[in-house]
Amino acid sequence: MIAGIKTTQDLFNFVARHLLKQNEQCLARVVGSDNACVYFGRNGLRCAIGCLIEPDHYYESLEFEGLADSVLLDVIRESIGRYLNSTEVYMLKSLQRLHDHYSPENWRKQLTQIAITYDLEMVA
Repeated sequence: MIAGIKTTQDLFNFVARHLLKQNEQCLARVVGSDNACVYFGRNGLRCAIGCLIEPDHYYESLEFEGLADSVLLDVIRESIGRYLNSTEVYMLKSLQRLHDHYSPENWRKQLTQIAITYDLEMVA
């Protein structure tokens, strides 16, 4: 289990630090696309949502599940040890959009905007 994610701030910090450290989109070839964003990718890469999924809870068909799907939310709950509230789900959708649609050099700026939107502190 991923320990220490007790608050919305903890959740944001965990994902933001992951993205800033990785500094690379998690992409893979999938049917119909050369480079699609995926939860788990090559060389241990993970997206903003994938970093919240323990490897033991991951299975390939999760790649087709979105945050509106209870299956994915259940896997995240099992991985972090608690349920997400609706604000956290919306925040994770924002973090997922950041990963999928912005280049890594723009992530810090976008993370700062997400922190402001959700009344959170930006991680160092």
